[in-house]
Amino acid sequence: MQDSAIYKAGSTLLGLKEEIDGLTVSIKTAKKEMDDELEQALMKASSMVEINKNMEEIQLAGKMVLKLIKDEDIKPAEKLLGLLRRKIYDTQVLLAKYIQKSMLKATQDLAEAENGMMLMNGLNDMVKKFNIIIEKVHMN
Repeated sequence: MQDSAIYKAGSTLLGLKEEIDGLTVSIKTAKKEMDDELEQALMKASSMVEINKNMEEIQLAGKMVLKLIKDEDIKPAEKLLGLLRRKIYDTQVLLAKYIQKSMLKATQDLAEAENGMMLMNGLNDMVKKFNIIIEKVHMN
């Protein structure tokens, strides 16, 4: 009797172990997907923060150039204009890289969507064939 209870408990625990293992795998998969999404969000945010910082610096430098010109302090204004040109160029490059990454991701997302649509078409064909089989079985 006691052996039967132990066997039953062991069988139940084994079934639970399989369920727990399956749940663990599902959790790890979901966590990896969330980590990937978080990493992408952080990369996007850091790019946007840097672009925003550069824009603020450009705005401040522009105001300083105007003040220097107003004060007829031309040499420092010319030097600052050179630095300002470089900052604008750097910001353009940074923004171009951000756009390129976004376009690449969009292209990858479109490819995934296309694969999903092809799979859906295959499943729809299977449903049609399945329905034909059911009709033929009911006819006989």
